[in-house]
Amino acid sequence: MENNDSENQALNQRIQYLEEVNRLTSDALETAASIGDFQKSIISLENQDDILEETRSRALRLIPFKISAFFLVDESNSEFYLHDNEPEEYNQYIQDEVDALIDNGTFAWVIREKRPVIVTPKSFDRRLILHALTTTSRTRGMFVGVFKGDEKDIPHTSLSLLSIVLLNSANALESLELYSMIKEVNVNLEKKVAERTRELIHRVDFENLVSTLSTTFINLSPEEIDNGINNALKTIAKFINAHHGFILILNEDNTFSDEIYEWCHESSLLSINEINGLKYDDLPLIAECISRSKNIFIPALAKISEDIGRHSKLLPWNGIQSAIRVPMISGNSVIGILGFDSITEEKSWSENTATQLKIVSDVFVNALKRKWAEMERKELEIQLQHTHKMKGLGTLAAGVAHELNQPLMVIRTYVQMLLKGADETSTNFEEMKMIEKNTGRMKRIIDHLKDFSRQTPSEVQPVDVNEMIDDAFLMMMEQLNREDIRVERNLADKLPKVKGSINQLEQVFVNLITNAMDTIRDKRENGDATVETAPEQKSLQSNGKVKITTRLADDAKDVVEILVSDNGCGIPGDIAARVFDPFYTTKDVGKGTGLGLSISYGIIKDHKGTIEVTQTGPEGSTFLTRLPVS
Repeated sequence: MENNDSENQALNQRIQYLEEVNRLTSDALETAASIGDFQKSIISLENQDDILEETRSRALRLIPFKISAFFLVDESNSEFYLHDNEPEEYNQYIQDEVDALIDNGTFAWVIREKRPVIVTPKSFDRRLILHALTTTSRTRGMFVGVFKGDEKDIPHTSLSLLSIVLLNSANALESLELYSMIKEVNVNLEKKVAERTRELIHRVDFENLVSTLSTTFINLSPEEIDNGINNALKTIAKFINAHHGFILILNEDNTFSDEIYEWCHESSLLSINEINGLKYDDLPLIAECISRSKNIFIPALAKISEDIGRHSKLLPWNGIQSAIRVPMISGNSVIGILGFDSITEEKSWSENTATQLKIVSDVFVNALKRKWAEMERKELEIQLQHTHKMKGLGTLAAGVAHELNQPLMVIRTYVQMLLKGADETSTNFEEMKMIEKNTGRMKRIIDHLKDFSRQTPSEVQPVDVNEMIDDAFLMMMEQLNREDIRVERNLADKLPKVKGSINQLEQVFVNLITNAMDTIRDKRENGDATVETAPEQKSLQSNGKVKITTRLADDAKDVVEILVSDNGCGIPGDIAARVFDPFYTTKDVGKGTGLGLSISYGIIKDHKGTIEVTQTGPEGSTFLTRLPVS
C-alpha cells in the first residue's frame, strides 16, 4: 500500500512537471509566434523605461523569475549601474551579487558569450541567469534574473526565445538613442533654419532701411541734414533694439567736436556732452581698434576686462548693458564714431548688423561731407562778398586818407615852421604845440587807415599781439571816447609772437571792439544801465567799459590768449551758440549784416586758433581768442 502511495505521489509530481513544462513550452511558442509583434511594439516606444518594462513582461512569460533586473552601461565611464529591479526590496541583494560577478570576471565572460549563462551566486541560495544586452556596435547593459525554482525545469526553447527578446530589446534601446539623436539634430536644425531665416529677413529689412535712408539723405537739403541724421539715429536704434544712438565727430586736433548727434529713448538718461574736449588719444584701446577700421562690440559692459575698462572713457555711462561702436571713415581717415547702446538688457548683435552699421556710417559720412561742403561754399561766398565790400571801402578809405593827408601835411608843416621861430613864452605857443601833437596823431591814424585798406594779400609773419591790439584801439579810440566808454588794457609783457596776417588779426579785434561798443550802447538805450548793482560797479556800467587782456594760456605755453570783455547787455542764452553763424544778427535792420563775428571766426580758424564766448549775461560778455605762437 505504501509503495502504491509513493508511486502515485511520484506520478503526480511527474504530471505537474510535465504540465509546467507544457505551459512553459506553450508560452514559449506563443512568445515565438508574437516575437515579430514584440519587435514592432518596442521599436515604436519612445521611452527607455517603457522598452525595459515591455522586455521584462515578455521575459517573465517565458521564465517565471523571482527577481528580474536590468543593469545599463554608464556612457561616461563604461561602468554598469542598476537601472531597474523588481521587486525593489531585493535591490541591495542583486547589487551585491552583481558586484561580486563583476569582480570575479563573470560579467566580462558573459558579454563575450552573447547567450544566456546560468551562474551560481556567492550566496549559493538560488541560481542566476545573465544575458548581455548587446548590439552589433556595443554592449548596452545586462539582464539578471533569479530563478524561482530549479533551472532544469526551464525548456531550452524558452532560453533561446529569451535571447531573441533581449537582443530585440538591445536593438530597440539603440534605435531609441539614434532616434533621440536624430530628433535632437532635427530640432537643432529647425532652430538654425528658423534663426537663419530670421537673420535673412532682418538683413533684407536692414538693407531696405539703409537704402531708404540713403535716398532720403540724397533728397535732403544741406540745412535739413542735421535733423535728418537725428531722425535716422532714432530709426536705426529702434530697428536694432537699442536705446541710445549717437555720432561723435573728430576735430583735426584729435579732440571730439561739439558737433554731436544723439537720440535717446524716453527711458534713457544718457548724455554724451560729458566727453566734450576729450582727446582721441585719451582712448588708446579704442583708438587702436578704430584706427584699424575695426568695429567694437561689447555684449556685456559689466563684464569687460579691467584693461578695456581703464581706457574706455566713451563707455562708462550709467545703465549701459551692451555697446557697439563703428568707425566713420572718409578716405583713409577716421572722422568720427557711430555708436549704439542697449540699456535694459544685454544684446548680442550679429556680425551682419555690424556690417550693415558700417554701411550706415558711410551714408552718414557722405551726408556730412555734403553738408560741410555746402557750409564751406557759403563761407567762401561770404568771404567773397566781404572782399568786394572791403575792396570798395578800401578804395574809398584810401581816397579819403589821401585827400585828408594833403591839407593835414600843409597844416602840420606850417605849425612846425611857426614853432621853430617862436619862443616858449610867446603868445599861442601852447596852442601851436597842441596842434602839432594832434596833427601827428591824425597822421598816424591816416597812415594806419591807408595800410589797413590795402587790398594786397597780407604777408604771414610773426605778429606782436600787444602792438596789434594797440593799433586796433588807435582806429577805434575816438569812437570809444565819443561813446563815453572806458578802455582797460591788461597786456602781458614779453609775450611770444604769433604767426599770421597782422591786418586780418587786427580786423578781428576791431570787430570785437565794435561789437562790445554796440552792446554797451544797446544796454543804455534799453535803460539797463539803471539796473540795481554794486556801488563800485554802477559808474562803470553807466559809462561803459571795454577790457582787453593778453596772456599765455595756463594749459599750453605755446598758446597766446586774448580776452575782450564788456559790460554791455550780454547775449541771450538761446542765441549764444549762433553768434558766429553767417548773416545771424540781433541788431535792427540796417544796423548790422551778421558777418562781423562770422568773418572773425573764419580768420581765427585759418590761423589755427579758436574763438568762443566764454561768459555772457546781464553784466556783459567775454570773447576768448586762442592763437598758437610762431
